[in-house]
Amino acid sequence: MKLQLENIIAFVSVAEEGSFSGAARRLNKSQSTISTAVQNLETDVGYSLFHREKKRPYLSEKGQKLFDSSLVLLKQYKEVIAVAKKMNDSTPMTLTLGIDPFLYHPSVMQLLSEFADAFPQLDLVVKQAPSNTLCDDIYKGNIDLAFGFLSNERVYNIEYADLFKLNCNWVHAPRYPLSNSEQPLRTLMLNNNSDMYLPNLETAFSTWKVDDITTLVTLCHQAKGLALLPEHIYQPYTNNGTLMCLHDQRFFGRQLQASLFWHQSLTYPMVADWILTYFAAQK
Repeated sequence: MKLQLENIIAFVSVAEEGSFSGAARRLNKSQSTISTAVQNLETDVGYSLFHREKKRPYLSEKGQKLFDSSLVLLKQYKEVIAVAKKMNDSTPMTLTLGIDPFLYHPSVMQLLSEFADAFPQLDLVVKQAPSNTLCDDIYKGNIDLAFGFLSNERVYNIEYADLFKLNCNWVHAPRYPLSNSEQPLRTLMLNNNSDMYLPNLETAFSTWKVDDITTLVTLCHQAKGLALLPEHIYQPYTNNGTLMCLHDQRFFGRQLQASLFWHQSLTYPMVADWILTYFAAQK
């Protein structure tokens, strides 16, 4: 039995997009070409891959099994292409890595240092953005890998692996007026990272949202509000007395699960494997 790679790619695209038209747009081909490719694959394997009775095609039982195997095959195929490109010095290779502002953690910074030695021919672009934005960027193909925090709602086509726990606490400047009844408490938050905070916090208190951790820490030092910060960021300031942890039952610390996440069709899967091996060795 000979299976054509192009037919498998068309089949996987239909399954992931949920329609033949969506697969056609993804692959920049006509819908009839995609339909023919899937039909040819069904002829080659000898069974139907989709149920077509409803408005949208959905995988048959055998189709689901072939889909799962095809994902592994395409991952390996892309890895072969990446390795082949790596052998060609004239071909530029770039990995775009996203990092949540909370995760400029010593272990992540040390990893970047060792990454340079492990992949000397790979160009690296680091993008800082909240986890929700990074997740969207991975889904859209704008970045390859990201260090961040996944929400409870998993995004289809995104793989992830847990790395370590991150302790966070609410902190404030010693001169911030916690007991001033005329001035409501103000919370300082990172924009687009609402999943990190307490439910209804934005409606219960005055809120300022900023895009970067440096501004957040600066405003906290200036006694403009309370900020939820990870331990590795606030600890130097609580040690020297310029910030202090908040003791208020309305605000409690959180332990966040830091993860590495990537698209199922990651171009450089060997990089993800190397990162996971690196963190496994640190435990």
